[in-house]
Amino acid sequence: MEMKMVKQPEQETGCGVAVFAMLTHMKFEESLAYLLKGGWVGPRGHHMTTIQMKAALGAYFDKKAVRVSNHSTVSPWSAVYVVYCERYRHWVAFDGKRFFDPLEQARGPSDSIRRKITRTVSVNISLSPRVADYA
Repeated sequence: MEMKMVKQPEQETGCGVAVFAMLTHMKFEESLAYLLKGGWVGPRGHHMTTIQMKAALGAYFDKKAVRVSNHSTVSPWSAVYVVYCERYRHWVAFDGKRFFDPLEQARGPSDSIRRKITRTVSVNISLSPRVADYA
């Protein structure tokens, strides 16, 4: 499975949309339209909580294929919620080998991440009906 980088167009918001796009092989605009339609992001802020990310990924892949973890251990094909600038949260994607940071100034992908991981939302592709799309 190859993950492709998707950047968020704005510095302050859209990281969750971009990470959802990376996990689903969508473009940012397609991901945003899907998330808006499902009510998982608002029309202005585009912020996503862990609950919203889990629900959106569960709707796309299958609820049984998605799980949330509060541990710093990261499973392949995950949306990773990290601490950013001490008081904010930020989404990055993990494909099992590398982290993909959607911030424009971030170089990517990276073999490691320096930010504190607070939660992960992992997708077990083999449990999803969409498994053929990721083979």
